[in-house]
Amino acid sequence: MPKEYLVPKSICDYSLQEVYYLDEEAVAKERANGSEVLYYMGEEIPMFRFSGVTVTVEWMRGMIGAAILTGAVGALLGTGIAEILEKGRKKSGQYE
Repeated sequence: MPKEYLVPKSICDYSLQEVYYLDEEAVAKERANGSEVLYYMGEEIPMFRFSGVTVTVEWMRGMIGAAILTGAVGALLGTGIAEILEKGRKKSGQYE
């Protein structure tokens, strides 16, 4: 889990926060220190820094979303394979 997130101001609704401007070197330092820099578009784009509970909630939301998506894909894949096997058995006359 990242220590904190840095995101462009343009994708945030919250505006009562200190703004940061990062160059490529600063982005590399932030990432080396455990921060996650999202959607970096250049040093002229203002960025917000989020830490604490916000990071935990966003990390958990991402993990839950990944689990739901993985489960849905697994269910669809399993159902598709079962259907293919069922059709193959019916064609071969196994269920007559």
